[in-house]
Amino acid sequence: MRHPQRGDHIKVHRGTYEHHGIFLGNGKVIHFSGEIASKSNAEVRYDSVETFKNGGDIEVVEHEDHDPEQTIRRANELIGSKDYSVFFNNCEHFSNYCVEGEKRSPQVQRGVTSVASGATVGTTGAATTAILGTTAAAVILGPVAAAGAAMAGVALVYNLFSKKK
Repeated sequence: MRHPQRGDHIKVHRGTYEHHGIFLGNGKVIHFSGEIASKSNAEVRYDSVETFKNGGDIEVVEHEDHDPEQTIRRANELIGSKDYSVFFNNCEHFSNYCVEGEKRSPQVQRGVTSVASGATVGTTGAATTAILGTTAAAVILGPVAAAGAAMAGVALVYNLFSKKK
């Protein structure tokens, strides 16, 4: 694993998710951050590498055709932005935009794909209910079917709105 260079997209694992930012050098990072309990106050800001790391280890996210100075320029233009959305404008969207000029979050997409897989299980559960009856299906797949159906709705909404961005 290489050490980050000025303008690199970096990330740190924080349990169930990864936090992303742009490394500026001299111990500084620009990232989309806020209090974990309330992202309503999240904003693009400068922080120390230590604050960004929050006890974790930094990894460099590799990009092809990476222009470090353009990346930093884009990041600086967004300082103070507050339009955070976990699905459409999070720290990974921000970092990928700074590097590539396109907002995207593979982390969110992986989550949606998992949700869609749950929807398939939910559909199977609904079919099992129709074939075997409510009692048998509830014993076999009840919680899975309910969770899958809910997740199908989340995946559908995400996919509909993400196409507009």
